[in-house]
Amino acid sequence: MSYPGAVIDTFTLIGLLSFPPYLLYWIVYHVRLRATRRLWRALIALVAWLIATAALFLLPMLACMAGGCAGKVSPFLQLAVLYAFSSVTIIFLMHWFRAKYPE
Repeated sequence: MSYPGAVIDTFTLIGLLSFPPYLLYWIVYHVRLRATRRLWRALIALVAWLIATAALFLLPMLACMAGGCAGKVSPFLQLAVLYAFSSVTIIFLMHWFRAKYPE
């Protein structure tokens, strides 16, 4: 595996694998505390993550598979970094809102 390919894969995996476990932890934490009024925030965060996944991962990948990247410089490194950053930002915002607005 080439060096840029490994970096792209690393950032993509960070984006794909960091948010779902945190969302699961966040939901279980709030259900245990019976703080179910906050669960709507989890839904908003999930929708934001799904939009980021579609826009920064799935659609560009499908476009390149269809031949859209032939003869061009691959934009996947920039998209992978943005994707990982968006997942980490969503996690940070969920944690920040939980700390700022306690039950």
